Amino acid sequence: MKPKVTQRDVARQAGVSQTAVSLVLGNKADAAISEECRQRVLAACLEVGYQPPHRQTMTLGILLNEWLAREYHASTYYARFYHGLIQTAANLGYYLIPHVCDTSAGVPAIISEGRVDGVIIQDKASPSFLRKIQAERPCVLLNIQVPELAITSIMPDNSGGIALAVRHLYEAGHRRIAFFGLGDPKAEGVHQSERYAGYTATMRELGLAPITYFTPAQKPDYSDALLRTAEAAAGLYSLQPRPTAVLSYGDVHILRFIDAARNLGWSAPEELSLIGFDNTDFCNFSSPPLTSVDQPLEDMAAAAVSELVATIADPDRAARSLRFDTRLHERQSVMPPK
Repeated sequence: MKPKVTQRDVARQAGVSQTAVSLVLGNKADAAISEECRQRVLAACLEVGYQPPHRQTMTLGILLNEWLAREYHASTYYARFYHGLIQTAANLGYYLIPHVCDTSAGVPAIISEGRVDGVIIQDKASPSFLRKIQAERPCVLLNIQVPELAITSIMPDNSGGIALAVRHLYEAGHRRIAFFGLGDPKAEGVHQSERYAGYTATMRELGLAPITYFTPAQKPDYSDALLRTAEAAAGLYSLQPRPTAVLSYGDVHILRFIDAARNLGWSAPEELSLIGFDNTDFCNFSSPPLTSVDQPLEDMAAAAVSELVATIADPDRAARSLRFDTRLHERQSVMPPK
């Protein structure tokens, strides 16, 4: 870390005493300080990058974009994160406040105004934005990672999770196991790219040829996802020999795929076994109920809070990359192939 700028540095830059700097920054109404001296001190603060000492608030922030903020209220998946965050923060004596912000903009107000002691970031953010945050407050990344920066990150074992799914299908007798997705797997994000890489690696370890079908979403917001999933189902259905099992990035893709396959007369699980990823509540209500890879979201959230509090206590603490094991939650969407 860069050496912290002190009031002594400000005094040296302004050409005044350290006492004068202390009086100006302390806003002493009765201090015998001229306006000219006050302006020199304030200008020197900007020139040397002086930040007044942060007064501990015992409050942590979590930075969210608008979409994530809605999901925190509406989605049981993100509610699991929130429960882990709130509970662990309370156990450690902290309050937690969500803050909606644009991660392409400047430093959020809760940081620049000193309202939090540190922040958890659970949104895709540019390295430049994260550097700005790091310069102001300790931070931890939850469910995202930026390898080029030394910031502690908390992630699931995406590759290991998809390997569990492939091996489960293999043990059930499947050899033609396909993977489909929307968009370029290397460009969609770290979770997607790691899950796809885990699929291809495990297939090769088992001596099987990967079967993949990727159809690009034509609209940036993926509002055409149903249509593109139908295209993927039709593409895989047309293969000879046809796949007997299908995987994808997450439950939402597989659940759409079940309907698209059924419209083609491709019945699940009798002719087609499927496994999702995320173990969302929808898996319980699909037909058939969907086997899915589960992530320990509450434990991941708890680790994010614990790591942040430890970094607040020791700002020079080395950044860590923590990966959490996944498990397979079995339901009724896998049968031996005919």
